Amino acid sequence: MTKNATRIHAIVWLHLLRLWRYKFSFLNNILTIILWLTIFVLGALMFIPKEQWSLMAPIALWGIIMWQFLSTSVWYIGGWTWFFVSQGFVEEHLLTNTSPAPVLVGRALVGLTITVSSSLLVALVFTGLTGPEVLLVDNILYVALGLVLLCTMTISYGLYLAALSFRIGIPGTLLDIANFVSFILGGLAVPLSKLPPQLRSIALIIPYAHPAEIVRYGVRGLEPYLGLETEILVSTIVALAMATIAYLLFKYILRHVRRYGVRAIGRM
Repeated sequence: MTKNATRIHAIVWLHLLRLWRYKFSFLNNILTIILWLTIFVLGALMFIPKEQWSLMAPIALWGIIMWQFLSTSVWYIGGWTWFFVSQGFVEEHLLTNTSPAPVLVGRALVGLTITVSSSLLVALVFTGLTGPEVLLVDNILYVALGLVLLCTMTISYGLYLAALSFRIGIPGTLLDIANFVSFILGGLAVPLSKLPPQLRSIALIIPYAHPAEIVRYGVRGLEPYLGLETEILVSTIVALAMATIAYLLFKYILRHVRRYGVRAIGRM
């Protein structure tokens, strides 16, 4: 087994082992998310005529699922850095010639596990309210493509927060300004064509709107605002650009850390 393969195996094992050891915290996180999302769902459905539930429920369900991808990247990558730094893990990994970036990317396994588990329970709530038809999708391949591109963007965003946290000593979650804003303005909850023109102009420059349009096309065949081919092209370019920026940003931050160290005082 090569060194890189050994490191990847160790990183995956680390996060899966932590997930098992903190299984009760894991369950508590899922239940908390479900309670909050259920309150949101029930509140939103109060303002929608019952005859429109079959049309709006799948869009709302997948909007919530996509927003969870963003939230878990913020909390389980960007927000986890305070623990990673305060325990001295940055220096420990650098001494073994292992970049902290892959370790933080590995946190996506934890976030993905929580997202999938909570999404299944949210889907059960929607099924009870609107029927099993809410779970049907028109084209699973486009749904999968949109989610992969969205995951690439959100993981990159989580790495931005982590890198900035290393540099300025502030927990990544306190640096986040896009999480809740992206749910509405970022086109995760509402199709771009349904937004007012002023908000649509804002949503078009927020990266997450474009893979969200692909997901909605796969779920119910809603034509993307810019067209399907354009949205796929834009989403792919933006996802690759964000991943590249995350890689370069971490290289820059790690050069600073190797020279000046990383501040852990005040994180606990």
